[in-house]
Amino acid sequence: MQKLTCQQLAAQIQQLQQDKLSLELIWANYQIPHQPNEKFLEMVQQYQQVSDKCKKAETDWKILIAEVTDPYHYVLREKLAKKLKMPYIGDFHEGIAKVFNGEKWFYIDEEGNNMFPEKYWDRAGNFSCGYAKINQREIRQSESYLNTEGNIFTIENNKVGDVCNNISIIVTKTHGSTFFYFDENGLSVSDKLKTYQPLSSTQESNFKDGVAVAKSRHQRLEPKVFFINTEGEKIINEAFNHAWNFDGEKALVNNVVGGKITHYFIDRQGRKTEITIFKRQNIDPGSASHYSKNTTIFCETDLQFNKIHYFLKNDSQTIINQRTDIRNISANGDNILVEKKNGKYEFIDTEGNPRFNEEFNRASNFEDGVAEVHKNGRSYYINRFGQEIFKPT
Repeated sequence: MQKLTCQQLAAQIQQLQQDKLSLELIWANYQIPHQPNEKFLEMVQQYQQVSDKCKKAETDWKILIAEVTDPYHYVLREKLAKKLKMPYIGDFHEGIAKVFNGEKWFYIDEEGNNMFPEKYWDRAGNFSCGYAKINQREIRQSESYLNTEGNIFTIENNKVGDVCNNISIIVTKTHGSTFFYFDENGLSVSDKLKTYQPLSSTQESNFKDGVAVAKSRHQRLEPKVFFINTEGEKIINEAFNHAWNFDGEKALVNNVVGGKITHYFIDRQGRKTEITIFKRQNIDPGSASHYSKNTTIFCETDLQFNKIHYFLKNDSQTIINQRTDIRNISANGDNILVEKKNGKYEFIDTEGNPRFNEEFNRASNFEDGVAEVHKNGRSYYINRFGQEIFKPT
């Protein structure tokens, strides 16, 4: 690959600004459901090579991204970053953004005002349905919710999930994994959902667009899972061996047919499309490791207990990549983090390729375009290009 000078890079960025297709592809790289083409991927790599030296090109690049993603919030964040002189300001969710001051996290409104003066946290999530997850390191066994009024709901000795459609999944000692509901009185067990139990994978059981995957608390009578709405009603009569929640208009499900697991895509009316690629190639993929509308990953374990991960195209009938060096996958939409068999962590794209050529000793997945990683005895945050942006406490 040709290494560009600052002037050449700036010229290419200027050309991209005039190319609406490329702008759409840049949007794709920022987790919008399209796939970047080779031209754009090469452009990203060229930018990485010279970005530290090309301040003008870097500025133009940021403006280019802003034009495509969210110009209002991008300009607002840049303005507030200069005004507040903070290392990092996150995306705005429900008019509120989390901010890192170099030691702790706090929340601001779109004017840059501290929403909750004198309140700072070691960990802070984004607001969803009026609530955000917060945590203090000194209270390791407790997680809390913060609402937009500044009230804190602490769940001692329990693990809390994200709030979706005013419903959260909380793992408690008394109720086990349970759907809790936020109403005017605070947090309570949902009467509408008390007969259901979330799956162990809270990501699938989180309500999304009013739908979640759940199982009956009477598992001996109903061992399978199904899709429910916030009223506790099944939206599809059929039950499944396992299911991944809807992403757009499709969900991934499987059932045992003739003693063998068969995988399908299903729409909200219950119409199924079988995934036949594995039958044609005589592969038993076992079960899916991850599903989103852009990515479907299956894992096969052979007789020697070696794992092979298969990456499928959107048509679900074409294997585009397979990897044998992955132990576990952690995914949030199209943000995919893998633990490799050598014990290292790596970020990959939707086709199973490394997003940047670097491994880490530990890593958390991306949120608001930022991920915390640990390497060479130090922890720090990186952006989606793998560049270090600031250090945590």
